[in-house]
Amino acid sequence: FAPLHQKQPELLLFLNIDAASLQERDGEKVTSLLSRVQAFGIEPRCIAVEILESRFKDVERLKSAVADYRRNGFLVVLDDLGVGES
Repeated sequence: FAPLHQKQPELLLFLNIDAASLQERDGEKVTSLLSRVQAFGIEPRCIAVEILESRFKDVERLKSAVADYRRNGFLVVLDDLGVGES
């Protein structure tokens, strides 16, 4: 994505994040992603972190995960929101 982003900085990269990996309170995941993105010269606002909302059992943890990503500048997409599994 980095070479494409350099030519067209308005492009977005959508990353599907396994909800199971976000069940734990672990800021390292966000920090690790932020470091990797910055190492390639990509702004976090160009990365859309897509979370399958229906896989979260703990709504408060989902809110916290979303806040962590947003606080670090990432876009957040909740997949399957409102399909009856919310």
